[in-house]
Amino acid sequence: MNPASERVLIANCLNNPDTIIECESEGLLPKHFAIKANEVLYMGIIYLFSKNVKIDALSLYNVIKDEKAKKIVDDFGGLEYIMLLQQSPRTENIKMFIHDVIKYYLRRVIYNTCDNIQTRMMLDNKSDTDEILGYTNQEVTNIILEHTKADEVYKMGDKVSERLQQRVEHPNELPGIEVGWAKYDRVTKGAKPGDFIVVCAESKTGKSVTLLNWAKHITINNKLPILWIDTEQGEEEQELRLLSVLSQIPEDEIDMGLFTIDTMYGEATDKIKRLQEAQKIMKESEFYFVYMPDFTLEKVT
Repeated sequence: MNPASERVLIANCLNNPDTIIECESEGLLPKHFAIKANEVLYMGIIYLFSKNVKIDALSLYNVIKDEKAKKIVDDFGGLEYIMLLQQSPRTENIKMFIHDVIKYYLRRVIYNTCDNIQTRMMLDNKSDTDEILGYTNQEVTNIILEHTKADEVYKMGDKVSERLQQRVEHPNELPGIEVGWAKYDRVTKGAKPGDFIVVCAESKTGKSVTLLNWAKHITINNKLPILWIDTEQGEEEQELRLLSVLSQIPEDEIDMGLFTIDTMYGEATDKIKRLQEAQKIMKESEFYFVYMPDFTLEKVT
């Protein structure tokens, strides 16, 4: 949890009613607060706001009638705590603090759900695999359904003029980014912002080579930055492979140093020249690489 974010929100709600409107529009609920006293105070703030009553430390403290809720607030500092919050300066960028409180609430929910699943598995040894997976899937689905925020409602037609103007200024057969496969690009109309493209195939059938060629086309031909996150090979292996793609010299020739002698793949002087050109292209490109065998969503982010 982040107590500081909770205090900032309560303090700003006391000082500025617009903060309450922003909190409600962003979906902040009393249950999102980790500290029970702050949860009670936020409930009181919402109630006073709905009744169009001026909100200050005294009115907020007095509106709490439930004895249990009152004790929770008193144990946390009572009226003195609320007055200290009211005296706090206003803070900008309230959305950041709202999202912070909701984020930590979601983490608590996920942690408790995992704990419940573990407890259930320990207590119920008779459940088969399908039952366990079904229960786990249902619990995770419930979290996703409750906490996935829908996009804002869009009025069709509002941005048509802007989008048409963009296409007039930047005419292109493909609205997205080409990956280098003409037929694929034509069917998909190119890769667009927000796309998540999955390339599936059996092991050792050329997935990495395909994606490396796509990455090469995007960063070398289209001059766009690329971040390649690899879970299997380090930068040396992929760098040699990229050199091979750019120079059209077999990877084995480069790896074994055979580019310095004449072979069936060309004369040494020609191969060295092609490798020098490929090296120059690589240095001028924005092709970035990370080796991450133990990747997680947090690490990737």
